[in-house]
Amino acid sequence: MAHKERHETMGTLKLTGEGSVSTKPDVAELDLGVTVEAKSAGEAIRANAARMSAVIAHIKALNIPSESLKTTGISLSPIYDYDEKSPTKGQIIAYRVDDMLRVLSEVDQAGVVLDVAVSAGANLASGIRFSLRDAQAFREQALAAAVKAADRSATIVAQALGAELDPPHQIDVLSSMSSPVVRMSKSAADVGTPVEAGTLSIHASVQVERRYRL
Repeated sequence: MAHKERHETMGTLKLTGEGSVSTKPDVAELDLGVTVEAKSAGEAIRANAARMSAVIAHIKALNIPSESLKTTGISLSPIYDYDEKSPTKGQIIAYRVDDMLRVLSEVDQAGVVLDVAVSAGANLASGIRFSLRDAQAFREQALAAAVKAADRSATIVAQALGAELDPPHQIDVLSSMSSPVVRMSKSAADVGTPVEAGTLSIHASVQVERRYRL
């Protein structure tokens, strides 16, 4: 009696695994600034420098070191008269200087830094971001979780097909960090600006290719 020859079917399985780790941030990054307008460019620069010097001095008085302060941009812009009825229409009538400062602080100090800076003369604020001083360990945990998730998915698919899996022959890794939404509000008693840092979620995603045999 003749036996039918069994033909082995080969294929490639592509699966994505995702992992995440949540933790509390330990660094706050604030972007603060001073904007000043004056009749002359020199006057605007001098007034802005004096006000920003006061802001920096007050922030340093919170025991924040110089290396945690960084000037991120200074600009000088003319202000034109656009009033159609003005005799000086189209002419420069003043100058504006914008000076931006980035401050790194402890998370629980962020609200105090903001309040102190504003009281010292800061009149620009573009937001607060939160991060980790050392995020590598959390990235590794998220990546390991993503690889395990992809492996579990591959095992489930292979079992459903009745297939045998080869070890992974290609792995593509993509990881990213997402920041929390920051909420700031003045309390009724005006005792300071509460800042809620929330948590940081460190995500990792991997795509794994594995060959299978049926």
